[in-house]
Amino acid sequence: MFNFRQNIVSAFTADGYEVIIICTNDGFVEKMDPKSYAKFIPLKKLSPDKVNPFNEYALLKEFQQIYSSEQPDLILHYSIKPNIIGNLAAAKIGIPSICTLTGLGYTFLNLGLFKPVIKWLYKRALAHSSKIAFHNQDDLDLFTQSKIVDKDRCLVIQGSGVNTTYFHPKPNPRKDNKLVFLFVGRLLHDKGIIEFVEAAKKVKSQLADTEFWVVGDSLAENPAIVSPNKLEKWIAEGSIQYFGHSLDILSFYEKADVVVLPSYREGMPKVIIEALAMAKPIITTDTAGCKDTVNDGKNGFLIPVKDSEALVQAMLKIYDLSPEQRMAMGQESRALALEQFDEQIIMQKYLALAKEILNEDLIKAK
Repeated sequence: MFNFRQNIVSAFTADGYEVIIICTNDGFVEKMDPKSYAKFIPLKKLSPDKVNPFNEYALLKEFQQIYSSEQPDLILHYSIKPNIIGNLAAAKIGIPSICTLTGLGYTFLNLGLFKPVIKWLYKRALAHSSKIAFHNQDDLDLFTQSKIVDKDRCLVIQGSGVNTTYFHPKPNPRKDNKLVFLFVGRLLHDKGIIEFVEAAKKVKSQLADTEFWVVGDSLAENPAIVSPNKLEKWIAEGSIQYFGHSLDILSFYEKADVVVLPSYREGMPKVIIEALAMAKPIITTDTAGCKDTVNDGKNGFLIPVKDSEALVQAMLKIYDLSPEQRMAMGQESRALALEQFDEQIIMQKYLALAKEILNEDLIKAK
């Protein structure tokens, strides 16, 4: 909520809505502007990275109790369990909703035999949603072609947007002449951290004046997380500099020369659109979500998924550019952020959707 939805909460409040936040209480709600929302209700039964039928039934009942008590006019659901379980609860009570699928990620990449079950649950739950927003066209096409959702209720909203006033180009404060490649994200295999480290080893062996920084949570409860032993080995080898989880991500963007995300699939990578706004050249994968952030050769390079050698070559290409050429790439990134990903563009789309749904609901009531 703090990292990805605060701008949406503030936009709805500024437009005259009374906003109730419903999420797990991990201490970050206290960091939000208290004037941006009217009420916070903690979810006690939501376990993001674990699946247990008894827990999910308890979560369904919790959603139903909250929605029955609060009687909201419209609910905005994000992430898998709220989109499925929360939306089933909203349908039971008869409250319209907007479901946003922020990305398919680990679920669709690794569930194997369980994938048909998840698809069936999505189909059943999303049948009751007024509108379904996807962060990229690939995810929308996958869901419509798989007949999980009807195309006429779907649209693409490219991520949660970025505050281009806060994230803006700044002079690099570093005084050394090294080229810094930055990876930001949880240390998950499907974020491409393995490929990043493999490429770092190869490039660093050729070019001593390069550094490879990693910022992100290594303790997340996720089956795809890198093991502590592997992370310790990378650090000991000197392949990367690891900074752990940070709330001051802006300072890392400032000091980096290139931002790299070799992810296997994304909805719309917030890390990349923040880096675009900071006028950084980008290296990312030619896959759903990621490919929408790079005009190949103009503001960075696209590489195949799971291809560390292609990543090495892309890093060497950027290394061989002059400072002026890298700056020109960064300017292209900034222009793309302003044109497509500014949070004001995204917020207006959600506000327009809400007005459309509430007006339709009012007409039906009459």
